[in-house]
Amino acid sequence: MKITPFFLILLSFVLVSCTTRVPKTDVGQNLKIGEVARFSGNASATLENKRRPLDEGDAVYEGDLIRTGTATRLLIRMADGAEIVLGDGTTLLIERYRFNTSNQEDQAVLQVKQGVFHSKSGRLASRHPDRFRIKTAFAAIGVKGTEFWGGFWESGVFDVALLQGKGVILTNPGGTVEITTIGWGTSLVDETTAPTPPAPWSKEKLARASATVAWEK
Repeated sequence: MKITPFFLILLSFVLVSCTTRVPKTDVGQNLKIGEVARFSGNASATLENKRRPLDEGDAVYEGDLIRTGTATRLLIRMADGAEIVLGDGTTLLIERYRFNTSNQEDQAVLQVKQGVFHSKSGRLASRHPDRFRIKTAFAAIGVKGTEFWGGFWESGVFDVALLQGKGVILTNPGGTVEITTIGWGTSLVDETTAPTPPAPWSKEKLARASATVAWEK
């Protein structure tokens, strides 16, 4: 068979196509879901057993286990505009965070294992509040386009206070409580006892809670 220049070019194209590796897309645990928008102190993220230090501007990925040290504040801004500030000694696992305006599978599941945080809802929670959850050792938290504070503090009690928005819903095997009044909060002592009935927090208690996630001036 006579080998023509055209055949050689075609053969080269086929060989290159078969041997070139397809670039890895951002899916699964490697999906970038946000970034560190503001940072002070010491923090790290662990993904697939690989630990990396965090700093302002760094990417945050689905599957990241984020830990903050002492005297630390870390603000993560998600792809949908949601924000979460972590205080000292806080551990956050980003189990799932998918947001796409045309994707019906959008869902966010965050798990706060310890510490304190301040959460501000983004577009995902505003459009699909049933698809946004923050899990803790004592309860699961749902939101309705909300800004709230939560944390393990004061002898291990887990507290939640509504700061802005329509409401926060806390659920565990003991029962469900919904906070709909700004400045009110609830407490949980363990994972089986129902949250306490919502009640107004004093200005002093709200200030102490806010201080745990406040930035130094």
